[in-house]
Amino acid sequence: MIITRYRWSILSFGEYGTPPEIRKWLAQSLLYMLVMLITKIFITLIMQFNFWDQVRQIILYPIKDPQVEIAVVMFIVPLVVNTIIFWVVDNFLKKSIKETNVYNPKYRPIHNESDAEFILDERNQTAY
Repeated sequence: MIITRYRWSILSFGEYGTPPEIRKWLAQSLLYMLVMLITKIFITLIMQFNFWDQVRQIILYPIKDPQVEIAVVMFIVPLVVNTIIFWVVDNFLKKSIKETNVYNPKYRPIHNESDAEFILDERNQTAY
């Protein structure tokens, strides 16, 4: 979207340059934090709806033990919600990576078996 239109390769997620540039990392981190902030605001707005009492009753109806109820409310539900949020944000970021079309020779596809053997050979590893 924006990355493709304005050719902002700085926002190509996971690419920080060689050697890594703090400017690229910071830009990507700030964009991620902005996406998370928008997500939290959206969730806060959704929480204002009145149907959550019915949802609570449906989820907690079969649970009779107060300790299990606390575990569900404090651990299971947040785990599921955070997993869904992570999945959505990750897919959003992956989509922006696919749309950038920024060529990176570091991640060229392996075309044959000898390429894979060369890459996996310990003698060809660079010490950092």
